[in-house]
Amino acid sequence: MSGGRDQTARLWDATTGKELKRLPHANQVHRVAFSPDGRLLATAAFDAKVRIWDAVTGLPRGSLPLPRQQVAHDLVFSPDSHSLLVSCMAGSFSLWSLATGREIVRFDGHTDSVECVAFSRNGRWVVSGSKDRTVRIWDARTGKARRKPFEGHTDRVTVVAFSPDGKQVFSASFDGTLRTWDVASDKEVANVNTGLGFILRGVFDAEGSRALLVSTDGSVRLWDLKAGKEVCRIEGHTSPVLALAFSADGKRAVTAGDFTVRLWDLPPTSP
Repeated sequence: MSGGRDQTARLWDATTGKELKRLPHANQVHRVAFSPDGRLLATAAFDAKVRIWDAVTGLPRGSLPLPRQQVAHDLVFSPDSHSLLVSCMAGSFSLWSLATGREIVRFDGHTDSVECVAFSRNGRWVVSGSKDRTVRIWDARTGKARRKPFEGHTDRVTVVAFSPDGKQVFSASFDGTLRTWDVASDKEVANVNTGLGFILRGVFDAEGSRALLVSTDGSVRLWDLKAGKEVCRIEGHTSPVLALAFSADGKRAVTAGDFTVRLWDLPPTSP
């Protein structure tokens, strides 16, 4: 799935590259998400709305109005596909029910815009990264922060994720570092300086072993988190990469930029 300046979101066949559905909007589409059960799509455009779509028919299922004409920074479905996390430019973010279209939990505590959010695999916890340079863990049911924030990044946090077992949190930042945090002790347990300058955006794989990162030169780098080193560089786009993702099995990457969406085979994971 992709979104673009042409005011559409598009659903593609990953095998053939054929367009399957085209979803019209009234403004540029800058965020898209696919529900884990494959039934729903979420899109965010520069019109202060998040739209929900039926992935099979391409028909709209409703919309979520963002407060104070905010622009969504991140969209993440819950593991059960029943709700959607939406982070915005404000210091708070919200969990929305997709059955009712209402906000059910608000997470308050960051002092600047919330750049990225993620669920733990069991849906019990939420992690967030902010322009305030902190990473926070929250109870997904109550919206209460879990103890103190993780502090150490020296610039805005742009990527966060839980490890598969929920015992660690990964983060990346404009400060060029990849960090690993122990949830039980609230301590930083790994800090890798990637040498990439600003890490503009990125994504961690489902196993918590590798990350795809976009640096200031516009290239995409594949990083091995356990080894703490770059595996390879993905090059081919003629302008900066604006979005990227791993395939479900982690064997491929999809990237979007220069008005194209590209699929890449990745090297096998090291033992």
